[in-house]
Amino acid sequence: MKAKMEKDLKVRKRFFKDESAHLVRRSLLKNQRLSLSLRNVLTNKWTYEKQFNSYRTRIKNYCVLTGRSRSYIRFFRLSRVKMRELASRGNLFGVSKASW
Repeated sequence: MKAKMEKDLKVRKRFFKDESAHLVRRSLLKNQRLSLSLRNVLTNKWTYEKQFNSYRTRIKNYCVLTGRSRSYIRFFRLSRVKMRELASRGNLFGVSKASW
């Protein structure tokens, strides 16, 4: 589990590092006013490895306490299991058991 989280951290760092360059490159490639040869040069400079690991969809969310990836609650950055435990104990501010 720790290896998966370390790999995800590496992907996150790569994404945040390459995000601005990726957006610039994408806008230049979509620009129809540029010549086709210039757009081809831009396409060839971008390697597959760099492109593959710099997308937002490659990022996987994990619970910060357990490392669980399923049933992740984004607001708390916790899995549903830990979120329920902490909420039952009253350790999550503003969360209470529903009653009606």
